[in-house]
Amino acid sequence: TVGTPAYFEKVRTACRIAEKRGMKINVYFGTSWETGSPHPGDGKERQLLLASQRLTGPARFDGPLPTAQPPEYLKLVQSFGGGLAQWAFRPFDERMTLVAATAARVTNAETEPLEIEAMEDLTAHVSGGRLSWQVPEGEWLLFALYENRTGQLVLSSAAPGSPQDTLVIDHLNRRGIQEMFEWYGEPLEQSLAPYFGGCLEAVVIDSPELNAELPWTSDFLDQFTSRAGYDLRPYLPLLFFKFGETDLIAFMPEVARYSAEGVGHRVREDYVEVRSRLFLEAFVHPLAEWARERGILFRNQAHGGYADLLDSYAASDIPESETLWGARYDFFKLVSSAAHVAGRRRVASETFTTRHMDPRGLRIEDFYLLAGRSVVAGINQIFHVGYPYGGVRENGKSWFEDYYAMLPGTGITSWSDEKHPEWERFPDLHAYIARLSYAMTVGRDVSDLAWLRVRRDADNLAAMSLQANLTIAEPMGLKPFEGDSVAVTSLREAGLTFDWISRSMLESGVAAGGRLRVGEAEYGGLLITDLEAATPALMRAIERATDAGVPVFVVGGLPHESAGYRDANVRDAEVRALLEALAGRVAAVESPGAVGASVLAAGLVPAVAVDAPPIVVRLARRSVRNGTLLVLFNEGPSDRTDTVRLSLPGRSALIFDPQSGRAIGSDDGRDAQGRLIVRVSVPARRAAVLFVQNP
Repeated sequence: TVGTPAYFEKVRTACRIAEKRGMKINVYFGTSWETGSPHPGDGKERQLLLASQRLTGPARFDGPLPTAQPPEYLKLVQSFGGGLAQWAFRPFDERMTLVAATAARVTNAETEPLEIEAMEDLTAHVSGGRLSWQVPEGEWLLFALYENRTGQLVLSSAAPGSPQDTLVIDHLNRRGIQEMFEWYGEPLEQSLAPYFGGCLEAVVIDSPELNAELPWTSDFLDQFTSRAGYDLRPYLPLLFFKFGETDLIAFMPEVARYSAEGVGHRVREDYVEVRSRLFLEAFVHPLAEWARERGILFRNQAHGGYADLLDSYAASDIPESETLWGARYDFFKLVSSAAHVAGRRRVASETFTTRHMDPRGLRIEDFYLLAGRSVVAGINQIFHVGYPYGGVRENGKSWFEDYYAMLPGTGITSWSDEKHPEWERFPDLHAYIARLSYAMTVGRDVSDLAWLRVRRDADNLAAMSLQANLTIAEPMGLKPFEGDSVAVTSLREAGLTFDWISRSMLESGVAAGGRLRVGEAEYGGLLITDLEAATPALMRAIERATDAGVPVFVVGGLPHESAGYRDANVRDAEVRALLEALAGRVAAVESPGAVGASVLAAGLVPAVAVDAPPIVVRLARRSVRNGTLLVLFNEGPSDRTDTVRLSLPGRSALIFDPQSGRAIGSDDGRDAQGRLIVRVSVPARRAAVLFVQNP
């Protein structure tokens, strides 16, 4: 009944009951995920398809254009899980609209991807689906590019009618979210306005997890021309990956179908940038504005969408992560980093969802590990998501039973109900989480470094979730520090903390007095890794940081070329000039594993040192009114005791146990350098909180 008056009456009842108990309700903006509706309008998700034909010249071609076939990703989804394809997609949409006809000369037919050159737009020579063209000498490829609907369905829709009626909206065009406003937003407001900003606290977007051969919208060509400054048509074939762009099979490699030296990767950079901006402007920002205008908050899982993840999380009132995409610390840091930059106090996570054959398969130590890793990464609002309520569908099965039936051989640990074997231990778990979450809510975060995140997406985190979360077959299945990169490990072992920042965040940052201010956050250094291309604006931001005395650490060197295709030679020259100006002003780090040592050598002093390095607990730090809070989390399977030396100026230190809520110790005096000494014992899979009082 989602979206009907009967549904909103049920939500109104829930609000009345919650209000009496002092509780808040957050409600999905629609039904299930991804975002979509049964609205009859034309604002549904679209894709671009590619068909090709070999031609040999010189010759005259006068014939029909090649016809696009169902994408490879659809075939793989069908073979990957029989029920999944019908559950996730409508049958392939045969109603295709020609967007462009192009051609390119084949320069090397033996390579993968195939090398092409001399890209040419032939669209003006097409009439009635037929092309008339004089093929030049050599081997050529004729391309036809078509737009159609992806047919992606909202997963297990609970809207009226068949689940096949509820389609994912176009996230790159304002008409998509407008359909959601008409179908769901307006009746939600009419029914529940008295609760807006009170009991009804926020609307929620679950992870988009979108799927397309090439993500598209009907006015993309015009949007691209106005933003990137050139016509995209001749270069469209260079944008396609062999297996499309789909989160359902994100474990497939990103292999380009075609390449063109000095052109392909540059055009792809422009395409991704325009797509990212459209996703924000057409979907994220309108929904955030709609909510705020009505006095409610916007809670957003950005992963799986097309925008730069950090920029999308930062546009939310409550950025939210989840463990199903990989219980990785550096992934969790994305939401908290965006929150710190945007000045958001609350950071949420759908925390106890992992892949497991038993839906109640997590044991208590797994709960503690997932909660602790999340909290120490900066998440302070943890949710169990997916209580298996008793409502049944027309087929007599619950939503969750349907899910398991559709995905044979896999499952999700989200059944945190009375039948869970750890149910009786949940009260202690939740009290522990509440105390830690409070510690991570007060004051403001203090991180040593801003780390420039080069990739805009989630680094195939859906694939990594398969790799990480399928390991939970027995209690204690998650391994300590699982999924940490070499650089993350190096920083942790040195006692250093970081926030991710996006390119746009760095470009708008302000540097002064040896400090880098990015939005509401401030850092003592800048870390750059894997930066292969940069705009002149980004390079100038790095230059400003060095001018202000901010130490800049670079792994892999700074780029010699600019990002993007238009006026590439001019902008390449700008980038190389800035690179020359930065010579000797940035610290070259020889490898990711040397990051921690390089930062320490530059004089950045971590808050915590131990007598026997490396540091083998995770650390978070917050500045509060009268001191500093430090959270130390032990991921290991054994209890730890360390003598900790605090570089922070402080009068005294107290140790708190979040399990009991009591103080369990205090500092042991000072060492020869005047640092406070604290002997800290942290049980396996648990955390301790240190409070250092200001002098």
